[in-house]
Amino acid sequence: MAWKIVSLLMLFLIFALVLGIVLKVLNFPGVVAREREHPQASAIETAAWLGLVTGGVTWIIACVWAHARPIGGES
Repeated sequence: MAWKIVSLLMLFLIFALVLGIVLKVLNFPGVVAREREHPQASAIETAAWLGLVTGGVTWIIACVWAHARPIGGES
């Protein structure tokens, strides 16, 4: 009985760790955009979170977008 409880606790711990890592990774483009003071930071953050629904496609786009200099921006 004790092993079942320990294994269940370990399962919940692993689930919590994986969830935390996924949330950190999904938030990355938004953090980069805000640190670089990108004028479209909120749209980049939204695109990054939509990566959950699109299988990561919009997350990749958001990463590129967060690192791109806006047209007409400062050098």
